[in-house]
Amino acid sequence: MSAKKKKMLKDVGEWGLLKWLYSEIGRHLCGRMDVAVGIGDDSAVVNVNGPIRIAITTDALIEGIHFERTYSTPYDLGWKALAVNLSDLAATFAEPIAAFVTVALPSDTTIAWVRQFYRGMIDLAERFDVAILGGDTSSSEDGIFISVSAIGRCGDKLPARSNAKPGSSVIVTGTLGESAIGLLALQRLGRETVMRSRTLKRLAERHLRPVPRLKEGLVALSTGLCECAIDVSDGLVSDLSRVAEMSGVRIRLWFENLPISPQAIEASKQLACSPLEMALYGGEDYELLMTIPTEYAHQVCNTIESSCKVKCSIIGVVEAGKPYVYGIDERGKHLRLAGGYEHFRA
Repeated sequence: MSAKKKKMLKDVGEWGLLKWLYSEIGRHLCGRMDVAVGIGDDSAVVNVNGPIRIAITTDALIEGIHFERTYSTPYDLGWKALAVNLSDLAATFAEPIAAFVTVALPSDTTIAWVRQFYRGMIDLAERFDVAILGGDTSSSEDGIFISVSAIGRCGDKLPARSNAKPGSSVIVTGTLGESAIGLLALQRLGRETVMRSRTLKRLAERHLRPVPRLKEGLVALSTGLCECAIDVSDGLVSDLSRVAEMSGVRIRLWFENLPISPQAIEASKQLACSPLEMALYGGEDYELLMTIPTEYAHQVCNTIESSCKVKCSIIGVVEAGKPYVYGIDERGKHLRLAGGYEHFRA
């Protein structure tokens, strides 16, 4: 009789692991009055004193998984390591306060590399008034590991991923697919070639030095109309699929409304890739996805555009039904969408 094969992480993927963690840790948190938002959102939120709430998030960048030193400078990595955490706070409509930084580095890393890494992080921190308060350092036997934890303050209206409601519109800030196209250019053509092209350089910088939509989140909060929010990190379809599952809703995307820039279209021709697929599945755009009652969607988009000088588009609708994301192609065919980056399966 053969032994039963042990299930591995590659069999369930990151989302399978997370669903188990949500269940296990969710039971552990059950009944705690000091936890406003537990595991499963962009940030956890804890009640501190009266109306004061603190949002806390953490994220890691690992060499060979999230970046390669062949195309990422130390300045890029310092900037991005903080940016991805501030993006999580943005999706919680939180105002950032501080960050803690842990790095594990090979012993032959140069001092100049370390200085440039922290210079990139400090420059972004100063732009958004974030205090770097410490962290930890360690040696690494194999590559660079970076983990940042960020905290911010937020109010009592929290745009949880489980709050999307049928009949609401899906809106997104900025443009989609540029980061993924920029990464593809860096991987295929090399950093030196990419940085000589105005178009490719712009797209590469969207990947290497994303700018978190903190102001946009706070403006959305000020309208009092946003139900649910998430940042686009693993890909539009992947991130919306999590909203669909956690809210128990179906989400329809309007392909023709996806904000794809002329630069992304131009570069896609050069790289022989689909700008639509990059917008749907590419990820790491760090734009804000939100659901808004349909009658107020244009109002919220206009408010964000006028206050932040950034494009805001209505790209879909939330529907009642089995939780998944879909679109309708030009022939009228119902296309169920799935994909995007997923750890352990990638």
